[in-house]
Amino acid sequence: MRKFSFILTILGISVLLLLLFALPPTKISSPSQINSYISNQKFLIESEVIKETYSQNSKTLHLKNNLSLSCTLPCPALLNKKISAIVKLERYNNKNYLKILELSYN
Repeated sequence: MRKFSFILTILGISVLLLLLFALPPTKISSPSQINSYISNQKFLIESEVIKETYSQNSKTLHLKNNLSLSCTLPCPALLNKKISAIVKLERYNNKNYLKILELSYN
């Protein structure tokens, strides 16, 4: 009986992990949509970069849809380019930060 329970538990965990990695990220297009989500949620963002600002070890990409994404250096020059990014929501001092996990651009 223990063997059956163990196999069933491993199977259940495997299904949950498969769902976690197989589900596509949520697509968002404005900053107001972010507040209803929890930290560490993944999003898909597509927009044009209108401004780039640098800090000590990262670059902030300001997008046409009023979102700002954080890219760790080295990050390519993306000014006036349309990007598609998978980002992770992070919260610090009651502020939302979108950290780039994957980036593609034209």
